[in-house]
Amino acid sequence: MMATAALNLFGGNDINMIAGVTRYLKASGLSIKELAERAGLTRSSLSKYLNNSYGANTVEIENSLNSYFSQQGIELFPDGTPAAKPAFFESRDVRGVLGVCSDCQEFAENGIITGKSGFGKSHTLRHFAAMPRVAYVECDVTMTCNNLVTAIERSLNIPRGDGAVWDRLNSLRYFFNLNSGWLLIIDEADKLADRQNIKKIEMLRSIGDQSNVGMIFAGEPVLKGIIEQITRARTRMAYEYELRGLSREEVAEYLAPLPCDEEALQILQERAMNRRFGCFRLLDRTLNNVLRIMRDGGQTSITAEMIGQASAMMLL
Repeated sequence: MMATAALNLFGGNDINMIAGVTRYLKASGLSIKELAERAGLTRSSLSKYLNNSYGANTVEIENSLNSYFSQQGIELFPDGTPAAKPAFFESRDVRGVLGVCSDCQEFAENGIITGKSGFGKSHTLRHFAAMPRVAYVECDVTMTCNNLVTAIERSLNIPRGDGAVWDRLNSLRYFFNLNSGWLLIIDEADKLADRQNIKKIEMLRSIGDQSNVGMIFAGEPVLKGIIEQITRARTRMAYEYELRGLSREEVAEYLAPLPCDEEALQILQERAMNRRFGCFRLLDRTLNNVLRIMRDGGQTSITAEMIGQASAMMLL
């Protein structure tokens, strides 16, 4: 419960706010720099926010904008707020991921979270990483052991250690034993290993074994097979969750705030649930384009034709 409440503090780059501010800039003739100065923001942060590329918490930006518009008596949507998708949707997969993360952090245990690409795994983990004493590392196939240790140090906001990898690992163990209550999330962990090379997974396991820290290993479904090869790692996994994707009822609930005709609703459900390529990410990308078309065209309902226009902008 505590985790969910914290997640809802994220503005999530509110698509309505972005649309309203963009429309205001065009109507008023103000530049992004001028609006940023008036709202007490930097030009860079406002520009990134409006381009939906601001990676940090957007609440402060949105609060500053709301305060400025309120003081000036400016209504961004005098004709009513346009349709928008939910800022954060708590599906069964989200609840499962949050539950495993919370338990691993509370009891200093190891957990494994797996799911197909696009199911919302990393999105949910990044949100949980906004909680106190949570470090998040996203891995890739080019990472060496040294790179991985550096990434963990950065996620903890501690100076880069001196000496060899072994010495820096000992420093990390000392940090976690001295500062209890931490959770270390290793996302895309499947990219650290294959069936011939499990060195980096073993290195991470050794941190958990000798430290008072909870750990999450997350990745594609193949990660489970990699972990199962390592007896010492497999037997230390206290929690496990595999994402299943959105159910039909969840898709209907997610789309409920949006005005859709029946044909459009069926197409969007297919985008979310198709066994071959359907996933939450594809639904989200489609809706982003559809809502943009709605705003630009002044339309009030999502149609199959509109989805077709949105799809033409995408690689499906």
